[in-house]
Amino acid sequence: MSAYISPADLCNLMFKAITATDLEPFTILHGISNNRFKRLNLESTQKKVGYEPKADAFALSQISLYDSPR
Repeated sequence: MSAYISPADLCNLMFKAITATDLEPFTILHGISNNRFKRLNLESTQKKVGYEPKADAFALSQISLYDSPR
């Protein structure tokens, strides 16, 4: 769940990576959705290509967590 990327977020990331004008060749970009618990740090990807993920795997799966209102 912490490494989930939604189809919409993946398409957005791919579009931003393809259309980026100042990206170094063979740049590594982390691609996951805006999950509550993230497996990867997205700060570098956000700075390099402007990636802003929207989906949250935990919310999409309707998983109630200890810090969520019940």
